[in-house]
Amino acid sequence: MRRNKLVGVYHDHNRRTMLVLKNTRSMAKVVRLVVDRPMTIEQISVERVASLFTKLDDYPIEKAAANYLEFARATGASTEAVDALTKFCQISDQWRADIELQAARSNGPSGGKDNVSRKRRRKKQQVDSSKYKSAAQMFRALIAEGVLDDDEIFAKVQAEFGLANNRRSYVSYYRRQLEKQNAENA
Repeated sequence: MRRNKLVGVYHDHNRRTMLVLKNTRSMAKVVRLVVDRPMTIEQISVERVASLFTKLDDYPIEKAAANYLEFARATGASTEAVDALTKFCQISDQWRADIELQAARSNGPSGGKDNVSRKRRRKKQQVDSSKYKSAAQMFRALIAEGVLDDDEIFAKVQAEFGLANNRRSYVSYYRRQLEKQNAENA
């Protein structure tokens, strides 16, 4: 792929958006719209962008960057993310100060998270995928762990067991199955 060919606005199958700000042959710098933490620059592989996200060609990146910066006034954003987004649109010094203040508040003692999120972070462990005999077993374990979202769970299981993209619904199936079991046991 040519350099910066991927730059633009993307969404996943749940219509969650992200902006690809820059890319090389193998990695892309992105900003995701996340409601429970300050915005940051993330690096993900170009293959992951191509397999999990769809480009919104008719949505101008300048408009999306302006919306992301407006949202960042409520959630905060890293300085790096603000600098990257302001390459596509301009903001006032007051807005920049509001964003930095909100990011500082979110990174305080509670980290801007509720108690449930803190418990999830505490119990987060590295998953040793070699211990799983089947994809179903790995799906159940990752869901029960409660740390990863559905896309991340599917990506891990897909990498380990080679599932096709049309098997993405397996995550919600196993999640419902575990919820039923928990309801019956309660």
